[in-house]
Amino acid sequence: MSKPYFFISQKNTNKNSVRITGDDVGHIRKVLRLHKGDKVFCCDEKNVMEVELVRLEKTEIEGSIKRKKIIMRPSNRIGIFPGLLKGKKFDTVLRMATELGVDAIYPVEFKRNVKKKDKKKKERWEKIIIEAAKQSKRTYLPVISLSLTFKEFIMELQEFQKIIVFWENAIGKDIKNYIGKNEESIAVIIGPEGGLEKREVDEIVKKGGVAVSLGENTLRAETAIIAALSLVMYESGRFERNSADWR
Repeated sequence: MSKPYFFISQKNTNKNSVRITGDDVGHIRKVLRLHKGDKVFCCDEKNVMEVELVRLEKTEIEGSIKRKKIIMRPSNRIGIFPGLLKGKKFDTVLRMATELGVDAIYPVEFKRNVKKKDKKKKERWEKIIIEAAKQSKRTYLPVISLSLTFKEFIMELQEFQKIIVFWENAIGKDIKNYIGKNEESIAVIIGPEGGLEKREVDEIVKKGGVAVSLGENTLRAETAIIAALSLVMYESGRFERNSADWR
């Protein structure tokens, strides 16, 4: 059975020990029912640490660091810009994108899925991401933004070196011709359930984007988002293992 995995603040870490606070305390004591001497993994986005629990209080848990390894961040940055989906479909996208290792998620209010900004919804998204990161044992959390208007979305694209928009009407363009392993940053764009309008794609292309296809089959929006992200991650070398040794 694998050891439980927790994200902690760097301010709760010193050379030899860590402090676990917040909701994770109750989870450790009441759900996992761990005791003094049990071991868990803790990650402060700088190091991954194997920790032995030495003190369990109601509001704080202290652990002794037994070994650690430095987190090796990818050399490139991949951000995904998905259209908002109905119901729990977007929850699925958040979980799977986090597991795959995306660096940032920017939900976009495209024409066919206009939504209002909702800070409470963002808080819920953050919780989903944290749980997915724990499950997949990611070493750092992806950024999640409030939903962007189309104008805000176009502005955000300026931060990326390579822009790839997956569109069902794109013909004859192979993603292999546009992505290499030396890209500094890649934006991955997928529309909502109703698809992207041609006007939206044209605007993206004007900003330097390239429209590519996911093939002949018609995919559900959530399937298309994960398929597109997986292709980009593979072609950019993000699935290659790159881990430091324990010390």
